Amino acid sequence: MLLTHYFGHCLLYCNIQALILGPQLQGQSHLNTSSASLLGFFDGSWSEVPNACRGIVDVRDCAAAHVNALEKWDIAAGHRFVLMESAPHFSKFANIIRECVPEDLKKNVPTAISTEIGPTVLGNPPPNPVLFDNTPSKEILGIEYHSGQEMITIAVDSLLSNGFKSSKQYATDKL
Repeated sequence: MLLTHYFGHCLLYCNIQALILGPQLQGQSHLNTSSASLLGFFDGSWSEVPNACRGIVDVRDCAAAHVNALEKWDIAAGHRFVLMESAPHFSKFANIIRECVPEDLKKNVPTAISTEIGPTVLGNPPPNPVLFDNTPSKEILGIEYHSGQEMITIAVDSLLSNGFKSSKQYATDKL
């Protein structure tokens, strides 16, 4: 993101994001890519849990990081901020989702983990942990990250309350 003429300065800062989860707007009419990635877990389209890890951040933390970087432009400029709370294996996603979906959807959440190693987005492939440092976003921007459990649970609740139950509802032309 490049911002110019902010307080008479040319300001460049970079926010590096992962899957952005958490609450959706009430009445959200379309899915974003991150939310759509959760639907495969409980709509029955996945027979196995992907054998991969993915970084996650709550939408509220992401928004706060953007606002705080603008408000603290003099100390944020020139920094790279890794906006991730954690980078859990998809089996953790499945376990959390299985706990929070209604009873009729629990049977759709896969338990078997794929033997095929999924694509790596950051770091080494599973079972190796994804190493990252979000210290600058905490210390400079003051971000206190929501937990992975909370953001996944709230994201699933938001999806269901907005009527999203199938990954087939993901339409890229509505993004």
